Amino acid sequence: MTNTNIFEGLSSFQAGLGSDPFENYCASALAYLLQIEQSQLTKLLTSAAGCSDTIKTTHSQSIVSDQLIDLLIELDNNERILVKINTQIGNMLEEEKLLQKNFVDKKTHWLRIGIGTDKTPSKWPSLTWEQIAKTLKNTPGKLATEFASFVETDILGYGSVTLQQARRTNKLYALGGASIRTRYGMKTQYLNSASQAINGEYRYLGTTFSGNTADLQFWIGIVNQTLPLSSQYQLMLASKKTDVISPIKKPRVTDNWSWKSWTGLGEVKDPIETKHYEELLNRLS
Repeated sequence: MTNTNIFEGLSSFQAGLGSDPFENYCASALAYLLQIEQSQLTKLLTSAAGCSDTIKTTHSQSIVSDQLIDLLIELDNNERILVKINTQIGNMLEEEKLLQKNFVDKKTHWLRIGIGTDKTPSKWPSLTWEQIAKTLKNTPGKLATEFASFVETDILGYGSVTLQQARRTNKLYALGGASIRTRYGMKTQYLNSASQAINGEYRYLGTTFSGNTADLQFWIGIVNQTLPLSSQYQLMLASKKTDVISPIKKPRVTDNWSWKSWTGLGEVKDPIETKHYEELLNRLS
């Protein structure tokens, strides 16, 4: 089926790179929306940052005084907003301290955009992707509606994910992150995890997470069961140290993993949903 959402169509999954291309894309999309005068989004961001002026220009991935800024917003009154963007949960405090140390002036404002409200002590005001989606859903126009939908599915993990979407977009990562946060809370640790691409395909794609443990001991996602790689994937969960309920044999393509236990739901034939992740997470003993 043809993808009609322009933001979903332009976003592409790229694993194994040193930077985060998906976060870079989200910064670029926000810059574009602000630049085409999405007034409600503009008001949301400037108000959150403590500004009361209109936007002159926006720049994503800008180098300012040797520091990489996810989103730089320049205002008509010559003030500016430095925005840190995060599409996973994480502690941004050290990076913020470094930025604040290099930008001490009355014309610089700060803003963080993330999955949820970060409880880490910080001078930075914050917005959530949930707030951005809600604002854009109430904004007239196709682009606002489409970006709101993109935020909900590709960042917040709402809805189901087809196998094709899992292999080509951020939707599976978003679904995994949402499932882990719902299960273990906002303080849990998790990372997007994928194998190196082989002719554009992946042996596995998913989420490495800590659960209630002190380190990253579990993984959940899709695994290709054949070599050479086929179009068939299974939805699986792995445990590094502990047993799981309903264990199965470790997949052939993960022979380099010395993890203790594996379990799964079989071949992915229907869209992957939150309930499938919940069923696998319930198998952690």
